[in-house]
Amino acid sequence: MNYIATAFVFAFYLTIPQSAFSQNDLIREEKRLASEMYSWANNCVGPCILPKKFLEGGSGKPFILAALKLKEDNKALRVIGAAYCSSACAVLVDKLKSFGGDVCVEKGMLLRFHRAFALEPNPDGSKKYEDTTPTIAVPGAKAWIDANGGIPADGSWIVIPTSIVATQYGYCP
Repeated sequence: MNYIATAFVFAFYLTIPQSAFSQNDLIREEKRLASEMYSWANNCVGPCILPKKFLEGGSGKPFILAALKLKEDNKALRVIGAAYCSSACAVLVDKLKSFGGDVCVEKGMLLRFHRAFALEPNPDGSKKYEDTTPTIAVPGAKAWIDANGGIPADGSWIVIPTSIVATQYGYCP
């Protein structure tokens, strides 16, 4: 088993707080998504087309590990078929580009980022958001986000404009 496959298997056990293990459904979903993303990244034939069901994102870690797998296997990624690539989908595009991978998005597609929410809620039961701004790795996109107030603290979207998407990530031919 290679490093990326091993990372998919163990990443969640190492990063989920012990108190979160009572949330069995969430953990089961994390494992399912990690397995599905790894299988897709491992088996796709480049250029790999991201399945539409992943365009709205999901948990970030499986998408980041998929970016590592695509880069490791030198596979190109094409993100097409929607107006937006959101949440972990946008993180996949950003990470693969920052790793030096070949990635493009459909012309006119926008990337949407938001703060991730923690597995454990605040004491009052409300969602606890984590500052995900430092995870944006492509310098021009991060600079634009920073210049425009950063990723909103309330978990709402910040939408990267087409001019930044085109110059920093690239539109597919």
